[in-house]
Amino acid sequence: MNSVQKFTAYAVLFLSATAVPVAAEPHPISETINNEGLAAAERQLAQQTDLDASERFALGGVRFLRGIENATQQMWRYQIQPKASSIPLLRLPIPKNYEPEPFKPEQIADLFKQALKDMEAADQQLAAIQDADEVSFTVSLDHIWFDVNANGQRDQREGLLSFLGMFGRQIEGQDQDPIITFDTSDAAWLAAYANLISASSHAVLAFDPSEPIARINAAEDKIRAATGEIPANFIERPTLNYFAIVIQSIEQQPDRNSIASVERHLRAMLAHNKIFWTRVAAETDDANEWIPSDRQTSALGLVFPKGLGETWLAVLSDIEKVLDGDLLIPHPLLGRNGGINLAKYFADPSPIDVSAWLHGHGVVTYLDNGELISGRSWEAFQRLVSRRDAMQYAMILN
Repeated sequence: MNSVQKFTAYAVLFLSATAVPVAAEPHPISETINNEGLAAAERQLAQQTDLDASERFALGGVRFLRGIENATQQMWRYQIQPKASSIPLLRLPIPKNYEPEPFKPEQIADLFKQALKDMEAADQQLAAIQDADEVSFTVSLDHIWFDVNANGQRDQREGLLSFLGMFGRQIEGQDQDPIITFDTSDAAWLAAYANLISASSHAVLAFDPSEPIARINAAEDKIRAATGEIPANFIERPTLNYFAIVIQSIEQQPDRNSIASVERHLRAMLAHNKIFWTRVAAETDDANEWIPSDRQTSALGLVFPKGLGETWLAVLSDIEKVLDGDLLIPHPLLGRNGGINLAKYFADPSPIDVSAWLHGHGVVTYLDNGELISGRSWEAFQRLVSRRDAMQYAMILN
């Protein structure tokens, strides 16, 4: 190597060691979302032919977000906001609509039917991305917003970060815009999330709440007609109605096909999660990461503790064992030597009679002797991320 070559080599090494990383520029689709909304971005991507892996991810991601947007628009339009709900989509923080349209009982089922279509359209693109595909799609989280009131413009509380709870507030409080470069690993993460929402949607549709909603609404009208008002209770009336609807819904005979689809999507969610963490562990870069490996840093500015992947996979492993019937669900009144075999329930679903299930005689068909799920993996996860923040981390990790 001559002196010129040596100087060049040393210069390259010096510059690479001292150079400040250049911030990634968001993809043009990110700007389209910011300026025109998700619907325009979806149209733009869908018109393209021969999508490469990055564009396929973008289309799958936009369709996933459009599914969330469609749900928020339905909820805002009819002011659907059950305060006690833990069901995905129904627990989204929707701005107040002071002039909602008349609510019809079938609109909850319609919301989840649309969610299924949207999630399946997203999953179709995301699941097609393979390990060998090179995905690189950079987006500013500040650009993403949901047109909740369908007026075609961005209003307050419509930004993505407003929907992320505590984490959203932490991200908004940072000095820099949260720029994320989604990669091949993240395609599996998002496919897992789409399947989780699909599983939840099928669960709601399996116990279609339309008839219970109609029955309870009719009863409320009769109470109002007889008394001139809806009486106050120790629990808020909307919350009381929500629990009554849930109980009356699950006490119906569930649809077998929908129950089978719940299991299918849960298993797909678990499979995609395994792929995600396998891919993340193999990454060698550290560029604007979404969910990082132990060797990476998240561009969100949030702390992802080392060992998070292994700990979360242990939680998912327990869920898989419950689906397989290898771990049983404990019943508080039936001792420690046996429990409910969820695999038996999926094979032969029946109405969930709340009083009979609480007593124990309603679950006799699904009982088995064997090892109970202990909750140790979840407790380890809580210790790692802090008990207070566990559900927020679980929401991101799915």
